[in-house]
Amino acid sequence: MYTEVSLSQVRRNIFGLVNRAFTGAEVWVADKGRRVRPTAAIHGKSVSRIAQLDLIDPKSPLRHTFLTEVVQAWESDWADL
Repeated sequence: MYTEVSLSQVRRNIFGLVNRAFTGAEVWVADKGRRVRPTAAIHGKSVSRIAQLDLIDPKSPLRHTFLTEVVQAWESDWADL
């Protein structure tokens, strides 16, 4: 048995749907005639199994500079709201 949801339903209940996928349930997302099925790499019962992915080497001297620039860009983007 599987569950098919729209993108609007995903936006409203993302955590519940992710938890269902983690437990092995089939969850399909449909939008404008297209479908996609997210799957869990690790089966479990909680979103707490999600681990941070370091995209920049934590030992790199550029890490601090990059993160500072990203935060400044975010603050600049959100300042107008």
